[in-house]
Amino acid sequence: MRRILSTFVVLLLFWGNVLAQKPAPVNGYGQLPADDTTGIWTELNVHQNPKTEKLLERQIQLDKNRQTTPGYRVQIYFGSGSSAKIKAMKVKTDFLSAYPEVKAYIIYQSPDFKVRVGDFRTRSEALRLQKKIARDYPNAFIVPDGIQFPDLFSNSSSEN
Repeated sequence: MRRILSTFVVLLLFWGNVLAQKPAPVNGYGQLPADDTTGIWTELNVHQNPKTEKLLERQIQLDKNRQTTPGYRVQIYFGSGSSAKIKAMKVKTDFLSAYPEVKAYIIYQSPDFKVRVGDFRTRSEALRLQKKIARDYPNAFIVPDGIQFPDLFSNSSSEN
């Protein structure tokens, strides 16, 4: 008996919630505008804080000036100390002589110098390079990074 009573109470509360719901007013008064019989609005007025508009404009400008896009690189070296910069330059030079088709970058993030290679849009592309260079760089690992935009026109496509 208790089970039936508790089920009835739950259903009664649920049904009360359903009946209490009102459809959202279309024009603020609960009805469509008199001149619009289709129910489709052609104009929407948005009132917002002027600071929000300034922030949006600033973000748009920052996005236009950004020279990178989210992607992945393979990090082959990082180190700190007095000789870290020289070591990073040597690692980059050695890498470029072994793999001239892959771009290499030296990044300084205090206090570390890092050497990252490649510009990959997906992690799986970076994984292919990591496996390729594993013999020479066994401690290499994939990191998310801002990558250079890919060239739209490569030398192979401009051959006649």
